Amino acid sequence: MAEIMHSLSRQLVAIGLISLGSYLLIMRLRVVSTLIGEVAYINHFLLFTVGVLLIVACIVGFVGVAKKDRNLLITFSLMLGTVLFLQLATSILALCFSELFQEWLASRLQFTMQNNYAASDSNVDNAVDFVQQKFKCCGSLGFRDWKSSIFHNSTDSDFKRRDIFNYGMRVPDSCCIRKVEDCGYLPHPSNVRHQVSNRHFYLRTRKVTR
Repeated sequence: MAEIMHSLSRQLVAIGLISLGSYLLIMRLRVVSTLIGEVAYINHFLLFTVGVLLIVACIVGFVGVAKKDRNLLITFSLMLGTVLFLQLATSILALCFSELFQEWLASRLQFTMQNNYAASDSNVDNAVDFVQQKFKCCGSLGFRDWKSSIFHNSTDSDFKRRDIFNYGMRVPDSCCIRKVEDCGYLPHPSNVRHQVSNRHFYLRTRKVTR
């Protein structure tokens, strides 16, 4: 009876993990995966995977106890050990490599903004504009990211001649604090957001693990 109760409690935990993982995957900010890939939500996939493994382990354990099958009980123990190892390993990795992950995220986001915005994929354009408007930021590491972008370099030939502020930059209109038509074309520095995107992305992808 005690083994059955333990098995039921593990199943409830597993169902909870699967439900939470599924909810987070469904409700995740789609633009994040558009800009840096699904790897940003690896913690959500891990929650779901651990939940599934626990469900399978509980079924194996329940059948093993009911039939008094030694092999099934050994399998059950190994599966529980695997789940415990996964949880421990991911916790250690998250703790040790959080700064490295943030650096990778910033670099990946910067690459996407500089090389894919205004190139050919409208989904990327919409995602970048959405992020910069939602989080009130400009660029991954700063608004100067745009100076090395395809978007900036595609500006017409009289760009510098019209640069009355000697600013030498063009940014998307979604970077502007006060929105007017073509506000990102040779903008005044005071009308460009100075916050960075990568910090908001990092907090967004880490929210569940805290």
